[in-house]
Amino acid sequence: TSASLQFIKMDESQRVIGNYKRIYNKVKVKVLVIKETDFNVIATSQNLNSKEAENLKFD
Repeated sequence: TSASLQFIKMDESQRVIGNYKRIYNKVKVKVLVIKETDFNVIATSQNLNSKEAENLKFD
């Protein structure tokens, strides 16, 4: 019936949205790790003092 088909479509949409959110969150975490790693590499390779490093971190 039409109602059953509608329910199946909604269930699949919920699954797709759930998968999207899960993947988005994993990517977001990886981006934060990469940014922090890049910051640490730049800060240590440039021999920056702690104030300069903090300023760079927020740019």
